[in-house]
Amino acid sequence: MRFLLLFLLVASSASFGGTRVTPNVGSNMSILTSNNTSYLSGSTLWKQGDTATSYIERLGRHTPVGVTPSRGVSLARIGSAAKDLIRLSPTSVAASIGLMAIVEGAGWAIDELTGQIMAPDYLIQDYNSSSYHWKINQQGTGPGFSAARQAAEYYASSTAASCCTQEAGSGYFQSSSRYIFDVVITRKDNGSVSHSEKSVYRHGSGCSAGYDYDNDIGSCAVAGKKPVTSSDINNLQITGDASFYDGLMRDACNLSASPSRCFDSLVEQRRLSGPATVQGPKSTTTSYQTNSDGTTSTVEKEVNTQYEIDYGDDSFVYSPKTTTNTKVDGDVVDTVVEKEDSAEDSEQKPEEEEPVSEIAGLQCEATVACSGDAIQCAIASTQKDTKCILQEIATIEETEVRQQVQQDLSGPDYQPFGEGEGEFIDLSDVIDTSSTIAASCPVLPPLSFEIKGQTKTFEFSEYMSLLCEIAGWFGVFLVIFSMRQGVEIIARGFG
Repeated sequence: MRFLLLFLLVASSASFGGTRVTPNVGSNMSILTSNNTSYLSGSTLWKQGDTATSYIERLGRHTPVGVTPSRGVSLARIGSAAKDLIRLSPTSVAASIGLMAIVEGAGWAIDELTGQIMAPDYLIQDYNSSSYHWKINQQGTGPGFSAARQAAEYYASSTAASCCTQEAGSGYFQSSSRYIFDVVITRKDNGSVSHSEKSVYRHGSGCSAGYDYDNDIGSCAVAGKKPVTSSDINNLQITGDASFYDGLMRDACNLSASPSRCFDSLVEQRRLSGPATVQGPKSTTTSYQTNSDGTTSTVEKEVNTQYEIDYGDDSFVYSPKTTTNTKVDGDVVDTVVEKEDSAEDSEQKPEEEEPVSEIAGLQCEATVACSGDAIQCAIASTQKDTKCILQEIATIEETEVRQQVQQDLSGPDYQPFGEGEGEFIDLSDVIDTSSTIAASCPVLPPLSFEIKGQTKTFEFSEYMSLLCEIAGWFGVFLVIFSMRQGVEIIARGFG
């Protein structure tokens, strides 16, 4: 019956399959602010958190699994968070190296008095034919403009044909007196786009009093500052390596009103990684069997469980693989490997692993050596003592038992006397000790069952013979005990 219940337990577990575990690896904030190395993969920044210990719970044991979480954050989201902080809290910019690098890279500065972020501003001199100015031809004819860009935009719009529209694209100063720009031509009938490179030229003799020529803008201007606008911030270009984006991400969220919510909003991808397999519990059980030639063999069953693990975004699924080796007198005679599929979920995360007991010296002539769980060690020691007693009983011949009983009952302690002159009453013929309780051992047919399409057969015969032998000798001792008690009761009745 015990083996049948064990089989049903295994079959029940197999029907559920493995277990899905969702480990506690910490918040997104704790992962993204860890000191572990980050790296770029395309347009995504990946950051690993610290390795956490999760547990596989099975058959009362807790097997540790070291899992490492990772989070993927898009560079666009990091840039957006940084721009939001610049826009909403300019005074926080000075506390971040990354944000200050962005601001200074745009040519901006923080006003010490107002705390505002200021951008360069130029008061460009109005058009004056005697001062520096720009025209669309090198000869100096046609309308003039105070800045090179103004002349380029005029050229693009004034030279457009009826078929097309034109606009001035990007440009650059080839020299202090020539500005080259791209003319973008778009056809009205089919929308096709073409490009043409054109130039405008500087004329005049210098800048008026109070103005200086600025090579960056190609105009006579007075330098100044203006507060940056939301549009200016949106147009910021942010580039850098993994280390730069990592620092920028931390600063942008840690300086925000709700850091935890900020880090949560950045996460786009999740990963969990760890070992592909971990070692589960091991156990060894020892029993004895009587061979056909009367000798006794030691039977050991070694059960070794390993867990194969598949990782997902935030959880892992383990599938137990159990290998059972059966040894007879040290030689492996059978090996069975069972593997389960994955199915059910588990949220339990125990803090520490249950110790695994190691037991040796279970032979009758050896001394028990045990380490680990004290209860399991005590049970093993008791089982050994019981087994050795039963083995010793099994070596006593039944005739020897009868002879010993006859001898005990004829001793002086069991010689009752009648009333009066001490008449001896012989009870040796009253109690029959010629036989013990007879019994026959039941024969159970093999039990067949199917697991994953394969038929397995469980034989009861090897276990029933041992149980019946033990039960038979237990009956002998029960009769002996009963007879002895009966004699003592009769003896006390005779005084």
